Order: sequence, then structure tokens, then C-alpha cells
Amino acid sequence: MEALTDFELIGQLRRSLEKEPLWMPRAVAALAKADPCDRAFLFGKATAADKGLVLDALIQKDAAAGQGQVAVPDPVSFYERFRKLLVMGGIVRPKTAVLEAIARRCPARMVAVPNSQAAHELYKEAELFPGPSTEGHLLTQHGLTVNGPLFPNPGEGSASLLVGAQGDGRPVVIKLLPQGGNASCAEAEACRVLLEPVPAHVQLVPSRLLTITLGPKHTSTAGRAPGLYSALCMPRYVLSLATMVPLPAAVVLAQGQRMVAALEHVHSKHYTHMDVKADNIFVDADGRWWLGDLGSAVPAGAPVTSTTTRFAPGNVIGLAAKPEYDWHMLAVALVCEVNRPHWKELLIEGGCTPAAKLIAAVEGLHRRDDCKDLAVFLDELLSRAGYMALPL
Repeated sequence: MEALTDFELIGQLRRSLEKEPLWMPRAVAALAKADPCDRAFLFGKATAADKGLVLDALIQKDAAAGQGQVAVPDPVSFYERFRKLLVMGGIVRPKTAVLEAIARRCPARMVAVPNSQAAHELYKEAELFPGPSTEGHLLTQHGLTVNGPLFPNPGEGSASLLVGAQGDGRPVVIKLLPQGGNASCAEAEACRVLLEPVPAHVQLVPSRLLTITLGPKHTSTAGRAPGLYSALCMPRYVLSLATMVPLPAAVVLAQGQRMVAALEHVHSKHYTHMDVKADNIFVDADGRWWLGDLGSAVPAGAPVTSTTTRFAPGNVIGLAAKPEYDWHMLAVALVCEVNRPHWKELLIEGGCTPAAKLIAAVEGLHRRDDCKDLAVFLDELLSRAGYMALPL
């Protein structure tokens, strides 16, 4: 698809936002003078409403410069822009400590956050960042030293994963879980059931569930009250599959078989993973894949509470979790790996990956000489997903 020109972008936004005709030439002139960060935001995936806010600020800046005033970006900085997006996302009074933690630990995310929903998600992740006092407790109680986020840049991964090290120097990743609440309890329970212990042949990320005691003398800069908290400690891998270079089909097949063993273990414990995707498959220095992130895992038959819908067969939130969903999502992940960069056009329809699209994609792999063995393996996954024939 060809990139939009400035004029075409402004024209689309004027119609979408129902702006007056005079707004368009002002916006075109302001966009022409915008810096690269603002242009990247405006031509990115932000909502029309959020783009409109930025353009209005640029128009005001342009007008101020034309009147001989000092051209100060409105609303003053990306920090203030982020606050506005939070308000739009329903967080009217964000905690100063949390905002400062985002600005300190992952400023690139604050700058590039595309819309109010993404700002809301980043804020909620940042609420789990440990402050200096909590970091001290991690060190004294578990011998762990914590630094910044594992993924400081936008689009790389969850901001709630923190870089750390054990006392012997081995690098780890730490994830603080919220205190109380169904989500945190569910993830902690899934870890207890699925990871203690894990057979040697099962390629689930070997996480440890830690308990942190914050006593009455605990002083928090992140709004974390005294009490018991849970955290996950896991090995630090080289990268996730989502950030890997394209791999040969033979490698995808071999490592896909490792993921089958991991899911078979999960299902043997009467659980479903519910979020099998490249972002949650981690790659070690030897190229081996490890399935991680149990944040969406629930017992089989329990309602699905979260998933990545575009990789699921439909909107399954609230439906009873079942192993077939995991097999569907694993098949999608493997098909994506051998169809970069066109997997979205190949698989996604209506915000999800319907069974018919997935089956058609696997049939296409049967016609590729380099993917025939992988296609046979994917046929097995489709069968496990309950797809015996092309759905009508």
C-alpha cells in the first residue's frame, strides 16, 4: 500500500473528525513543519481523535510562531501529552510517582504511545514497577538486583517485565504481580500448578514464584502499600520469536514440536494457555524455543479472561477455555513465521483468524517445496484444534 501524502492524511482526518473546511489548510501547513516524532505519530496507528489532538496542538504552535511568540509545543511536552491521553483513557488523576517511573524507565514508550488505550495499558504496567524500597526488599529477601524494563522501547514487549540479576550474576527477568485481585491470583495459581515442577523435556519458561513481604516501615514511591506481594523470576532469553529474523521452515517445524510438548504438559494439568503467540515464545542462545507468559492461562472449562483475539478463531472472551484454542493459536504462530511479512493479509479477518483462513493458509504451504513437512505437521495441529474439514 502506498504511503499517504500530507494532504491525503489531513483530508481523511478532516472528514473523520468533521472539522471545518478552514482547518484543513492550517493543518497541512502545521504538518509540513512538524518534527519527525510528531510525523511518525500522525502517520502511525493512533486513532483519528488522538491524531486530531496532536494536529490541533501543532496548529497552535504554528500560529504562535507566526505571531512572533516563542514556539512552545502544546501541551508543553510529551509528558503532558501522555497525561491527556490517560484522561481520555479513563485515568483522570494519574499518580505522579507512576508517571515519573515511566519517564525514567521507558521514556521512548511515553513519547511514542499511539492512543489513549495504549497509554492506559502502559500506565497499568508501570504501576507494577518496583520503587527503590521494593527493589531493596527484592535484594534482601531473594538476592535479586533489579534494573529497568526488559523492553524499554515501544512495540518490543510488555513494560511490566524488568531486567534483574541473581546473586551469582545470572541474568533474570522479574515480573511483579498486582496485590490481590482475581488476575494476579489466577496467574500465580497457574504458575504453581504448571511450573512446580516442570519435566526436563517440557519447554515452558522455568519461572519461580516469589513472595515479597513489605513491612509496616516500607516507604513507597510507587503507591505500594505494606503487605505480601508475588513476583515471577525467570531466565532472561536472547529475544522473543516476534523479534527474530525469518527462520527456515525446518527450524520452525523442529521448534514447533517443542511447543507441542509444552502445551501437552499444560493440558495434562487441565489448564489452557490461551495466549500462544510469537511474543510469548522466547528464544535462547542455542535457538531453542520456550513457551512463556501464563497471564492468560485458566483451568480448562473456566471462562476465558484474556487472549490476543487476532490470533484466536473468534472473540472467545467469556467462553469456556479448551485445548483446541491453544492448538489453533500455535498453528497460527507457525504459519506466521513462514509467511513474513504478509501474514496479516493471509490470516486476519474481522479482527481474528477464522478457521477457514488458517486451513487455507496451511493448504498453501503444501504447495511450497520448502514447507511440505511443516504443512504435514500443521495438519496434525489443525486436527487437534478440531478442524477435520474446511468449515462452511
